[in-house]
Amino acid sequence: MDVWTPGSATRAGPGVSILVLLVLAIAGCDTPPQLQPPAELELEDRTVLLERGAELHDIRLHSPSTGDPVQPDSVDARPGDALRFMAADAMTHAIAFDESMLSSEQREFLESTRQLRSPPLLATGSTWVVSLDGAPIGRYPFRSLTHDARGVVIVAATE
Repeated sequence: MDVWTPGSATRAGPGVSILVLLVLAIAGCDTPPQLQPPAELELEDRTVLLERGAELHDIRLHSPSTGDPVQPDSVDARPGDALRFMAADAMTHAIAFDESMLSSEQREFLESTRQLRSPPLLATGSTWVVSLDGAPIGRYPFRSLTHDARGVVIVAATE
């Protein structure tokens, strides 16, 4: 059987050519999937990159006259994700997680990370970011202290 080598004018037989094409085709199927770039969180003075695979969930806060003061009012998240509560109008907004409906682990997590209550959001576009890095799984009910609107964040285990 003739096999082609660099500098040789001899060509491989048809069986070798088919084998080479087959190996190249199979190798092309094993290319790794493209990784999603990490989510970016724009802050006033810097950009924060979340861990690869983490998501940023936006929760918009409106005055009650709009009919839906918290949009969305339910968020599915995972440990490592981040929540961004954003004032969608010039009304004052303040958010607090409902301590009476949290497990002791959830309450301890929010207290130790100083994320149990937001500062007042005074202007359109004001934000409060909550990191769920290390958050225990479960339901995290919250409410608007200024408008008594309610919502929930459901933190589920990563798959």
